[in-house]
Amino acid sequence: MRRLARGLLLGLAVLAMGPVAAQTSKEAERKLQKLRTELKDVAQERRTLEGQRGQA
Repeated sequence: MRRLARGLLLGLAVLAMGPVAAQTSKEAERKLQKLRTELKDVAQERRTLEGQRGQA
């Protein structure tokens, strides 16, 4: 009987972890996309400054 209860608890724990992992994955992807955008902005600003320096 205890084995069955442990098995059920383990199964419920695994099912409960599914949505948490998906939410964490989505959040990580969103943060990664934000960082990529920031890096692109910084690179563009650097190119602009280098262009201005070259013209001076």
